[in-house]
Amino acid sequence: MRDMGADGLIEVRIKSDDRGGSRRCYAFAEFRSDDDAMDFLERHYPALDINSANGSPIRIYLEYSRERRQVANPDDWKCTMCHFENFSRRATCKQCKAPRSTERAVDMKLDGKSDECPQQTPSQFLVIRGLPSSVTETVLAAEVKKLYVNKDGEPKQTAGTPAKLKSTAPIGNTSGLGAKPGSLVRVFMIRDRYSDISCNYGFAEFFTLDDARAAMAKYNASPQFAISSKPVTIAFIHSGVFTPYMHPLQEQDQKFTFSATHNPSLRLVYWNPSVYASESLIFSESLYEDSQDKQDDVGQARKETSQASAKDTKKRKADKELSGPTGKKVIAMAPQLQMWANKHAELHGPKELSGDTTTGESKIPVTGSNAIGPAVPSVPISSSIPSVSYADLDQMCCLLCRRKFSNEPSLRRHEQLSDMHKLNLENESLINKAIRDLKVLGKEPTSNYRDRARERRITHNQPSKPRPHLPRKNAPAPKEPEGAKETPIKPTVSKGAGLLAKMGWSSGEGLGVEGSGRTSVIETTAYTPGVGLGAEGGKIGDAVEEAARATKNDYADFVSKAKDKARERYERMS
Repeated sequence: MRDMGADGLIEVRIKSDDRGGSRRCYAFAEFRSDDDAMDFLERHYPALDINSANGSPIRIYLEYSRERRQVANPDDWKCTMCHFENFSRRATCKQCKAPRSTERAVDMKLDGKSDECPQQTPSQFLVIRGLPSSVTETVLAAEVKKLYVNKDGEPKQTAGTPAKLKSTAPIGNTSGLGAKPGSLVRVFMIRDRYSDISCNYGFAEFFTLDDARAAMAKYNASPQFAISSKPVTIAFIHSGVFTPYMHPLQEQDQKFTFSATHNPSLRLVYWNPSVYASESLIFSESLYEDSQDKQDDVGQARKETSQASAKDTKKRKADKELSGPTGKKVIAMAPQLQMWANKHAELHGPKELSGDTTTGESKIPVTGSNAIGPAVPSVPISSSIPSVSYADLDQMCCLLCRRKFSNEPSLRRHEQLSDMHKLNLENESLINKAIRDLKVLGKEPTSNYRDRARERRITHNQPSKPRPHLPRKNAPAPKEPEGAKETPIKPTVSKGAGLLAKMGWSSGEGLGVEGSGRTSVIETTAYTPGVGLGAEGGKIGDAVEEAARATKNDYADFVSKAKDKARERYERMS
C-alpha cells in the first residue's frame, strides 16, 4: 500500500502472525526521512483511530520500529595468514589450516616459519628460510637451480683408471632426483615496503606440481643444502600465503602485487601488508621445451645405440670392447622380457640379420633343446630338424653316419646341418643297423621332442592326469549309437553279500550250512520319526529310495511322493 502524498509517507507494509492461537496483525510505515516520521508520531501519538470496511472504529497504537542487526560474537577471530573470519570454537583456520594466534600481523616475527604448511601438502611454491642478508633475487634463482636433476654429475672413467666403488648409503644419494631443467618459473624475496630491506627468506615457484615435488625430493635426500655457504630450510607453503588482490589496481600497487602463472588476470599479494614479495622472472617456455626435447633425444639415442649393438655380431662387439670403453651404461633387459624373448627364439628360431647378408651368422638360443654348451656363431638352423637321434654320447659318435666328434655341440650340429645325415635318415637299412648297434650298447634312439606340457605341470605343481569331473545334476545321458547291443548291468555287490561269499555262500542259495535258509532279501523300510512300531501310516517306504530322494532334493521326487500318498489315502477310503 503506497501513498506518496501526505506526511511524506512512502510505503505501508501490513504483517500478520499467529501466536498462542490468537491472530495478531501489525504494519510498518516508511517515510522519506526521520523528521517526517517524528512529526507524524508526535501528531498522532499514542494511537491512530481509523474506520474499518464495515464502519466500526479501530484503534492502532504507534511506536518507533527498530532494525534487526546480528551482533558479532566478540570471541570470533580473523586468521592472520589468509584474513578469513573464523568462529570462536575453531582452533585452526578453516581455509588455510593455520593455528589461531593472538598476535597481529604487523607484530609477528617475519622469518617465513609461519608460511610453512603444517601438513606439508605439495604445492608449486617452496618457502626458503634462513637466507644470508647478501642474497638477492638473482643469487637465489641461481642457487635454487641446484635442485634440478643432474644426470651428468658422475665423472666418466678413463681407460687407465680403475673403477671407483659407489656408495650404497641411503643419505646423500641424489642421482636421478630433482626437477626438470628450466622448470623454475620465478623467485620472490620478501622485503620491507618502505626500506626494501630483505627479511632473509623468499619463495621459489615451479611450473608444475611434479617439478616442485621432485625438487623437494632432492632437497630431502641431500645431507645439507646451502645458499651462499649458509644452510637453509626449504618446505611447501600453505594456501594462505598469497591472497588475491581484490581492490582496483593502481599504479603504485604494481610493485607490491604480481600475476598468477596460470591465470594472468588474477593479481596476488603477500598476506602481510607491512612487507611485499619482490618478483624475479626466470621461466622460459622455449628453454623448458628444449630441456624436454633434449631428454627425449637422449632416450632416443640410447634406444638406437642398443638396437645397433644388438645387430652387431659377437666378433664386432669384441673388437669394440678391445678398442676402448665407451663410458655408457649398459641397460639390461628386464628378466620377464628376456624370458619371453628366449621362449620366442625356441619356438621360431633366430631371425636372419637384414643388415649383414654376407656372413649370415646368428646366435643359437641358450635355452630349450638348443641349450647345448656355450653359444657359438653358427649358420641359421633349417626348419627340418631330425626328430630322432642315433648318437652315442659316451663315445661322441653318430652311429647312423659312422662319424666321431670331439664334443657334444659338434655332434648336434652334425645332426641338424649335415646333408649326409639327412640322406642317411631316408635309408632304412642304415637306420636298422644303427638301432641294432644301440641295442648292443644297451641304449635306444632318443627323440628330440620336448614335452613342454610336462614342464609346465612340474613348474606349476599340477597333476600328470586331469582330475575326473563329477557329473552335473540333471545332465542329459549320453546318446548310444543306433544298433548298439545293450550290455548287461552287473548287480551291485553289498558288504553283506561280500562277507557271505567269503564264507562259501553263492547267489541264489539259501542261508545256513545245508542251504535250507531263506533266500528272499530282507527289505529295509524307513519309518516316520517319532512314530511307534506298528502304528498306522508309520512306514514311509523303501529306505534306499527315501535316502536317494533326501539326497537329491529334487522337485520331481517330491511330486511323485505326493502322488503316492494321495493314491494310498484313496485306496484306504475305498
